[in-house]
Amino acid sequence: MSGVNRLRLSQLLTQALRHVPGEFGLVLDDQGWAKLPDVVAAIGRAGFTSVEDSTVRDLVARQTKTRLEISGDRIRAAYGHSLSTVVDHVVVSTPPPVLFHATSPEAWEHILREGLKPMGRQFVHLATSAEQAMIVGRRHAQRPVLLRIDTARAAGHGVQFRNGSDSVILTDYVPADCIAADS
Repeated sequence: MSGVNRLRLSQLLTQALRHVPGEFGLVLDDQGWAKLPDVVAAIGRAGFTSVEDSTVRDLVARQTKTRLEISGDRIRAAYGHSLSTVVDHVVVSTPPPVLFHATSPEAWEHILREGLKPMGRQFVHLATSAEQAMIVGRRHAQRPVLLRIDTARAAGHGVQFRNGSDSVILTDYVPADCIAADS
């Protein structure tokens, strides 16, 4: 992948496959899959003219967070969609006892009253480590609030957890009484 900005390519792929496939001329099936040759062509039209099928496959194989997945000649975003695409995520029968989410202080005040909601996404994203949550949280606030999710308590409320990737667990909602903030 010499000469290709891997970060920018990854961001462009996730944007196209999570949020705005139509802007790239892509059609996703009901599980979020697009044809890899169509995606490579779309990326070329967006300025990545040297990107080939093998470039995208290499990027996906080397990703540190499983944001994208390839199956045969198809590719999709593993999670994070703001579209009506519904990716089947495996239910996690025994999630870690604590999951993490980092947010802005302003959002924390709202979460304290109403719980964690997916907002513009299909699912609430929870990290398996505090460090990963803080990385994401810093995108939204200079000094994010680290939230700890009591998964046993949440499960007692009927909350189901789904596997998003190796470091992300997804859910529809987390009640406020299952959330504590680090002080």
